[in-house]
Amino acid sequence: MSLAITPISKSGLRIEAEAPVTLDAAEVERLIAQLAKFRKTMTPEVPRKPPDGTLDPGEVDPIVGVQPFPDYMVMMIRHPGIGWLPLFLPEGSAQELGRFLLQPVPTTTTRRQ
Repeated sequence: MSLAITPISKSGLRIEAEAPVTLDAAEVERLIAQLAKFRKTMTPEVPRKPPDGTLDPGEVDPIVGVQPFPDYMVMMIRHPGIGWLPLFLPEGSAQELGRFLLQPVPTTTTRRQ
């Protein structure tokens, strides 16, 4: 892959390619990971609360794995377009998430497909 990605400020990136670039699945995953690392340092930051009423692009019944790690509970969520996203939850956050997930699932007349 012949791409150069350079941060130009806290709010922008420059992406250069000498010619059209064809990426395979592994290269797309590496590009997404690299872009995510850049995005993590950019401003404005990703909002700390999800936007109201926005569920797309969302995943129905994602694959989730959990494993202990020193001082954290690691929850891994598989997104078919992004890959595995590890979330390191301190004990209090893991307990809060556990309490929330044990609540009854709300029912409505319309379900997301």
